[in-house]
Amino acid sequence: MANSRTRWFIILGSTLLITSLFFYTINYLIFRDPEFIGKYVMAQLGFLPINVFLVTFVINKLIGSREKTNKKIKMNMIVGTFFIDIGHELLSRIISRSTVDIHAKEKFNLSPSWKEKDLQQFKTEVEGMKYDIHFSGEDLEALRDFLTPKRHHLVRLLESPVLTEHETFSNQLWAVLHIENELERRKNLQNLSQADHRHLMQDIERAYRLLAALYIEYLGYLKNQYPYLFSLEARTSPFNPRAQAEIPNEQEPELKT
Repeated sequence: MANSRTRWFIILGSTLLITSLFFYTINYLIFRDPEFIGKYVMAQLGFLPINVFLVTFVINKLIGSREKTNKKIKMNMIVGTFFIDIGHELLSRIISRSTVDIHAKEKFNLSPSWKEKDLQQFKTEVEGMKYDIHFSGEDLEALRDFLTPKRHHLVRLLESPVLTEHETFSNQLWAVLHIENELERRKNLQNLSQADHRHLMQDIERAYRLLAALYIEYLGYLKNQYPYLFSLEARTSPFNPRAQAEIPNEQEPELKT
C-alpha cells in the first residue's frame, strides 16, 4: 500500500512538472522571450510561500472551523434524540433507585433562569457525590424491558460517523448497551447472588456517571444555543425535584430568541 501510494505521488509530480515545462517551452518557441519566462518563474516562486500560508493555514483553518461547528451541531442533535428516546427515562429510573436523596436537595432544582456558573456548580456537585444505587429484581426486569427494545437504536447511534468526535457519548452508549446485554442474558433477575447483584449495580453506576456527565454537557449546549429547549429540559429534568412541563403563572422566564 505504501509503495503504491509513493509511486502515485511520483507519477503525479512528474506529470505536473512535465506539463509545466511543456507550456514554458511553447511560450519560448512562440515569443522568444526567455527574460520574461525567468522573471515570471521567479515571481511565482516568491509568491509560493505566501500561497502555501494562505491555503494551508488560513483557508483550511476556516473550512475546518466551519466543519467542526457543523459536526458539533449534528452531534448534539444525535445526543438530543438519545435523551428524548432513552437517556431521560434511564436517568429518572436510576435516580429514583439511588439512596442519595437528590430530590431533597434544593441545589438540584434546575431552572430556566440558571446561568453558566449554576451549571458548572451543578456539574461539580453531581460528579462529587457518592451513590448507593439499589435495584430490586423487579426493578431490573423493568429496566431490561425498557432497554431491550432500544438495542437497535443504541447500535445505530454507535454506527454514526460523527460519534468519533465525542468520546463521552460513545463511552456512555457502550456502558448502556453493556447493561442491556447483562440483563438480557440472565435467566432470572429475581434470584441473583449478592456478588452478581453487586456486579450489576456497579455497571449501572458506571453508566449513570457517564450519562450524568453527558447530560450536563448537553444542558450547557442548549443553554448557549437554544434557550427555549433549555427551558423545557430544565423544567422536566430528572434532577429537578419539581419537574413539570407546565409553567406556573409566577414563573415566566424571559428567553432570548
